[in-house]
Amino acid sequence: DLTGHKSRNISHMRAGPGDLVVCVEPNHLHDLQPLNLNGAQVTLAGLWLEKPAPYIHDPYSSSPAYFDRCENAIVSSTDRIVSLMSAR
Repeated sequence: DLTGHKSRNISHMRAGPGDLVVCVEPNHLHDLQPLNLNGAQVTLAGLWLEKPAPYIHDPYSSSPAYFDRCENAIVSSTDRIVSLMSAR
């Protein structure tokens, strides 16, 4: 349920050298190019899945079943990133 979701313009993001910016679609990487990320690293969420996939569709306004599929992929990739970073 994304009822409380609020979109934000990416240009308002402030990143720094210790940040990891995680995108779900390859075109989001392109959207980041004009921004000063101040040394932040950038990755695609789908690359961290058990079976890597560079593209995870934005689930907003999808069918409930497809939303669940995309949400599960995003949660799984996030869990894996956190797990690997915590082990460092």
